[in-house]
Amino acid sequence: MRQTSDNPACKDDMRPASFTNEVTMLLKPQILVIDDDADMKLLLSDFLSRQGYSVRTASSGLDAFNLLGSLPVNQLPDLVLSDVKMGSLSGIDLTKRLVSKHPNLPVVLFSVFENGELQEEALKCGARRFLRKPFRLGEIAKIVKEELKKKG
Repeated sequence: MRQTSDNPACKDDMRPASFTNEVTMLLKPQILVIDDDADMKLLLSDFLSRQGYSVRTASSGLDAFNLLGSLPVNQLPDLVLSDVKMGSLSGIDLTKRLVSKHPNLPVVLFSVFENGELQEEALKCGARRFLRKPFRLGEIAKIVKEELKKKG
């Protein structure tokens, strides 16, 4: 903690770093990335962070649901990116729960498995988009921008 002068009334911000990080996190659009593939989760998290977003991650649909349930409404992410095929709570089941609880929370689902039925089910349950893995990071960047813009 440094001071700009000897006058105690002229002190720099004395708030702890954790407070500053929380404020910064709230100012940047927040994205929750959910994938049981650690490499994919890390790739997306790093890429989106470099794009200027605040990113949280979860390794399963259940972890994500519990995380979101523990957050105040004003700290929910602005966008959720989730794999479809994960442990006990799939991306589709997670989307159904999220959309019923937070209808304005955009969800984008992705999967290595692509068939018309899976994509149709994902969109019917409330996902805004469905992507097939592997995808290009530029495609993710474009979709994230578009979905955040729609959200306002």
